[in-house]
Amino acid sequence: MSIFGTRDSGPKVVNNGLGVWFDAAQTVSYPRTGTSWTDRASGAVCTIGGAYAYYTGNGGYFSDFANFSTTYQIASSYSATGLAGLTMQAVVYFARSQYEQATILGSTNSGGNDFKLTPTGIVSDGGGRNAFTTLVQNSWYFISCTRDVASLSLSVRINNGARTTNTYASLGNVNFTDGWMISANRTGGVVLLDPRVATVLFYTRTLSSDEELQNFNALRIRYGI
Repeated sequence: MSIFGTRDSGPKVVNNGLGVWFDAAQTVSYPRTGTSWTDRASGAVCTIGGAYAYYTGNGGYFSDFANFSTTYQIASSYSATGLAGLTMQAVVYFARSQYEQATILGSTNSGGNDFKLTPTGIVSDGGGRNAFTTLVQNSWYFISCTRDVASLSLSVRINNGARTTNTYASLGNVNFTDGWMISANRTGGVVLLDPRVATVLFYTRTLSSDEELQNFNALRIRYGI
């Protein structure tokens, strides 16, 4: 089922290759109450788990993840395999600076070529390959991360800024078979992530720079970015 007819006004979100689109500010995705969050890309309804709170400011977002001790699942049924190119994006706000080991959005694969979007950039497959940037507290951001086997590259882009890109000798295809997560993890009892999360998107291809900018412009107004 497609629900692109209920898209935002103005520039629309790129739909070519869009696999996941959770949007807390759109009632067609989250009705502002309850634990059901609808994926706008597929129409699949997923159950929100863990402790959280919903706020209507800036159109709508989830927050108060500080009590999480395990993974916060949003789309455990999503599956895609053999991906040579992919993109993950999120509109987020950080209230704390201790977030080095946290995950905003990522696959829950237990081994091999997982892909995670973190507050400091992206990390692929747990092997130390990453592209990152520095963010500050108390600001909304549009974060876009790409992984491209053809160019052996990982990149991160903040708002409408330039891409920060790292290249590697080799990159393998990615399989997502164990679902997706938004999480806040604890290490030694220290909370590492306390974000506001408004929108998360995943693409089964590497978006172009122009497409990243199109999505930024489609979502930025709500958050004063």
